Amino acid sequence: MVAVVERHFTTAQLAALLAVHPETIRRAAARGELESVRIGRGSERRYPESGVQAWLRSNADERDAA
Repeated sequence: MVAVVERHFTTAQLAALLAVHPETIRRAAARGELESVRIGRGSERRYPESGVQAWLRSNADERDAA
């Protein structure tokens, strides 16, 4: 069995990658639309790549349905 470590993004990294405001990322996570993991006792979050891909797919599906 091969262990794979998944890439995780910070809020700032993900916002820059997707060309959106960091608050867009935070709000999606707060609504439960975007998977995230809190780091330590602070409010910093990390977003796994698989969760980001699922979130992007769900947003594309919503746009396609409209």
